[in-house]
This record gives sequence, C-alpha cells and structure tokens, in this order.
Amino acid sequence: MFIFNILFSICLASFGGVVALRVPHQESIIWGHSHCDYCQHQLAWYQMLPIISYLCLHGRCAYCKQPIKPVIFLIEITGLIAGIEASHQQLVNPYVLIIFIITLAVCAITDWYYLAIWPVILLPSFISILLTTSFAASDGWEWLFFNFSLLILYFCQRQKLGWGDLEILALMSLFLKLKITLEVIIIATSLIVIKIVFSKKRLVSFKVAIPLVPYLLIALLIRLAFI
Repeated sequence: MFIFNILFSICLASFGGVVALRVPHQESIIWGHSHCDYCQHQLAWYQMLPIISYLCLHGRCAYCKQPIKPVIFLIEITGLIAGIEASHQQLVNPYVLIIFIITLAVCAITDWYYLAIWPVILLPSFISILLTTSFAASDGWEWLFFNFSLLILYFCQRQKLGWGDLEILALMSLFLKLKITLEVIIIATSLIVIKIVFSKKRLVSFKVAIPLVPYLLIALLIRLAFI
C-alpha cells in the first residue's frame, strides 16, 4: 500500500499541475493533449512521466530545448512528499489527506502567480472530506467559532486576507481539526515573517500582497512530518 499511495499521490499531483496551469486560462483540464508552451509540440507519453521525465530532459523541452516551467515538477515532488506523509499517519484517511494536500498545492500555484483561488479547485477536497469525516458536536462549535473569527478578520483586513484563504482554512479546520490548523497557521505566519525579515524589500513588504496558500502548504507538510 505504501508504494501505491506514493504512485497515486504523484500521478494526482501531476494532474493537479495541469489544473493549476489551465484553469486560470479557462482551458479544458480533460480535453486537449499536453504540449510544449513554446513550440506547441505534442508530448509523447514517455515525456509525461511524473518526476522522471523532467529529470531525464534536464528541465527542457525535447524539441525546442526551451526551459520547462518547474511548476509541474515541484507539484509532483509535493505529491511524493504527500504520499509518504499520508502513509505514515493514522490521524485521517490517507487518500483524503493526499487529495487535500494536492488541492492545497494547486491553490498555492494559482495564489502565487495570480493571487487568486478558483473555487472549482476545492471541490474534490470538499466532497471527499464531507463523505469521510465524522464530526462531534464540540468540534462543530469550535469550527463555527474559528471560522466566524476568520470572517470578522476578513472584513477588517480585506486587503490582507482573501476569500479563498478563508475557504481553505475552513476546509483544513474541518478535516484536520482546530489544533493542527492553528499550528499550521503559526508555522505559516512564522515563515512569512522570516521571508519579510530577509527580503531586500522588507521595508515595503507589508504594502505588497503576500500569497498565503504557498506558506500554508509548506507549513502543513512540516506539521505532518511530526505526526
């Protein structure tokens, strides 16, 4: 099962990379062959093997030799990590955890490049979490209080916190419960502070929009490593 979990996670992550690149441009994620973004040459099946193809091609198109966007490779590595971490925890359903991490990775890409999160990307995680997660009454009240507090923060700091960030945190707190979600938020904000401190533009960093989701993804992977 360990090998299957890793293969499932990597393949799902590879598809997630396609989703992250196509959804913002309103392209179909089902129809249409994968092709080079520069020469438009259709890729052969052996040029689309997760992780392996990118390494064998040295990160360049086999036809025009232009650099391949590293987004797909990075999300496939994330899939590898997700498969390993999901297999070594007993907190939640490993497959739902993999789906959630890949969903978060896709949102991290769109948040990084476009400062936007498309709700349709969250649907697989939303459905799988609702179908597999059990909820206690006490957890429900904690979840409502936490998300109501986020909602107040959103209306007070609308330029600092996006609606997509709230949706992801609502899903995370529903799935991983409040304690782990708060720990992920603390790690993520600590990473942001470190980035600002060591940034050459740190004097104006607070006036520049900072994508939150990539830091939530890194923070979640760090937190899961210690479960």
